[in-house]
Amino acid sequence: MKDYYKILGIAKTASTTEIKQSFRKLAQKYHPDLNSASDAEEKFKEINEAYDNLKNPKKRKQHDFESSHRTQRPAPSNKGFRTKDWVSKFNFKYGRNKKSDQDRQTNTKSKTTPPPNKNSDQLRGEDHTVKIQVSCMESIRGDKKTVEIRVPVFEKEGHISVKQRKLNVSLPKNISTGQQIRLAGQGMSGLNGGKNGDLFLEVELISCPPFFIKGKDIYFDLKVTPWEAALGDSIHVPTLNGSVNLKIPAGSQSGATLRLKGKGFPGNQSSDQFITIQIITPLPKTREDEQLYYKMAKLMPFNPRDEND
Repeated sequence: MKDYYKILGIAKTASTTEIKQSFRKLAQKYHPDLNSASDAEEKFKEINEAYDNLKNPKKRKQHDFESSHRTQRPAPSNKGFRTKDWVSKFNFKYGRNKKSDQDRQTNTKSKTTPPPNKNSDQLRGEDHTVKIQVSCMESIRGDKKTVEIRVPVFEKEGHISVKQRKLNVSLPKNISTGQQIRLAGQGMSGLNGGKNGDLFLEVELISCPPFFIKGKDIYFDLKVTPWEAALGDSIHVPTLNGSVNLKIPAGSQSGATLRLKGKGFPGNQSSDQFITIQIITPLPKTREDEQLYYKMAKLMPFNPRDEND
């Protein structure tokens, strides 16, 4: 027999509100549309089954009855045990103590039951975290971005569904991967009039071509001609904050990497931009172009496959 209390992670004395709160938290965690784990669907079904049984007073009572009788052990045997001897050993006295009975009655009358607190079952809604993708240029500019997210919504019947939401978000400038944007009151709804939780948008910074981002460093592939690479040249190179002049060393080869210090993703932490050289050989389009290549082959005999060169 399943232990529905254990499945929901609550005590057997849990109130209806505590049962509902635990269900909401677990359902949000294991909903198949929000959790890609292989066992998420099975756990979600189990959580729903537990909630369906514990939220209903009759079903809960039946579950408690079956659980207690299933785990009930036979009472120890009294064979060979003399009650009279055991009582006399501890000097217990039979009969009722009138004074003690009066004291108990007096204490019972003196106790007052506190008035019920209307807000005692009010519970704040759960916080919810969703990952969003932000391009490096959107972050640098601090754009306003419309994001579509899937969030769990609890229906009146107590079941959970997943719905699409569109949110207009103002991005803080230079926000980076792992940082969060907090939207107060946009999380899960509270219980019994309690305040809503918060929604946290966790940022994943993505590349914005022609730039590629790794951590806070920026990478850019720079195409150069064979003569620019061979002779060296000064070339305008784009960065996230405008173009700069970059000196290409003479004799540069494809795959060589140059560094622009401090030109990476802006912010408090220093980062760089790395330039990767890509030598592009022009295709001959005319007879003259072909003759030029033949002339180069005669004047500059070179075999890149020869290890001695």
